[in-house]
Amino acid sequence: MIVPLRGVREEATTDVRSRDFRTPELRVAVPPSEEHPAHQAVMDLVAEFIRQGARGKVVMTPPLIGRALAKFHLPFPRRQRRRTEPVIVPMMGARFSQLYAAALVGDVVPYCWDVWEPAWELWARRLRPLRPPAVFVTALQSARFLAEALPQSRVMHLSEATQISRHDPGTCLEARKIGILELGRRHADWHRAITGAVRQHSPLPHLYEAVPGRLVFPDGHALRRGLSDTVISVCFPSSLTHPQRSGGVVTMTQRYLESIASGCLVLGHAPSELVDLMGFNPVVEVDWSNPAEQLLDILASPSSWQPLVDRSLNRLREVGDWSVRVRTALEGLQEIGLV
Repeated sequence: MIVPLRGVREEATTDVRSRDFRTPELRVAVPPSEEHPAHQAVMDLVAEFIRQGARGKVVMTPPLIGRALAKFHLPFPRRQRRRTEPVIVPMMGARFSQLYAAALVGDVVPYCWDVWEPAWELWARRLRPLRPPAVFVTALQSARFLAEALPQSRVMHLSEATQISRHDPGTCLEARKIGILELGRRHADWHRAITGAVRQHSPLPHLYEAVPGRLVFPDGHALRRGLSDTVISVCFPSSLTHPQRSGGVVTMTQRYLESIASGCLVLGHAPSELVDLMGFNPVVEVDWSNPAEQLLDILASPSSWQPLVDRSLNRLREVGDWSVRVRTALEGLQEIGLV
């Protein structure tokens, strides 16, 4: 059960008649720069919070101090802080040292990606001592767990988002030059079922990591350019490709949204979160009775799938941009009096 905390209360002077009621300042922690592609989502989130009125705060606490605080679950006493205004802390995975370091400068509001089922109890143990007034979680199942585990926090599910203007919707499917694109982790059974047939019968290339860790595209610019020239972008949730990591958490990833924003036809499996967000299923579900034939049929007549691609892109512009997601987050913070 979710029990919202009281919001930050207005400060007062010693003279009750001259109380200065102020809106608390919202800050967002700016994490260290990283080269991993997933870090782009974090920086897009930070930039959007700042665009919508938050102030960026670089947390300069030495890493050893943050790790020690997190390891021993030691929150900094609130009464000893100079300030208590909320600080949004983006967390791409269980990076609790960053969270505990940010707790030295304010009441932390974690924004959490990759809260996988095997680590649920760890997340609860590390978050509980900080008593965050609010917690944002991208995976619905994980948000439900944390809502029960953290009764003194307002836990809110916020679906993944992307910066749509960063992506190029490219040209129509018929004119694209990359047939199939499998980025990052693969569904091994599907990959084995289609690879030989595609190599033999499709004139368009099939791109994937031939060697694990060897990226298909060297950088973000090349990735976006490649997506905008791809007919089929293959997307499966991590629960199907890496169940040992994800457990039973079925959630969408950035790749679904990046693919839709780039005008690709998405093939694989749609998490229910994506269907709920869009209002329909934008993913062509795999026909496991004959995945190779299904794939070749699509590649033989990509134009017949253009209406689904166009509909998905138009809907994503309405519901999938970071501007929409941050606005929803701010509304949630307003409801509990934090901003």
